[in-house]
Amino acid sequence: MDEISEYEKMIEDLENKIRDLKEELEKNKKLKDEIYDKYIKLKNIIDKNDEYNKLLDELKVILLEINLKFKDIDDIKKKLYNLELKYDMIKKEIDDIRKELLKNI
Repeated sequence: MDEISEYEKMIEDLENKIRDLKEELEKNKKLKDEIYDKYIKLKNIIDKNDEYNKLLDELKVILLEINLKFKDIDDIKKKLYNLELKYDMIKKEIDDIRKELLKNI
């Protein structure tokens, strides 16, 4: 009978260990799920950050293009101003020549 009692005790111990292991497994599953959820959240944040950086890079390119256009516009303004000055000088010379011609008549 003693041997049977011993086996029953072993069985009971094994059942307790199995129960404990099942509980531990459940806890680990929950922990795994929590970790996975946090991983997904973090991945989404990183993906959004990558998207944000990509948009920033595109914006930089657009700003550079705009700056180039402004530089072109400034160059055109300078050329136009110089042409206007030349026009005024030529017009004055023509007026001076007309006056001189009128004097000589």
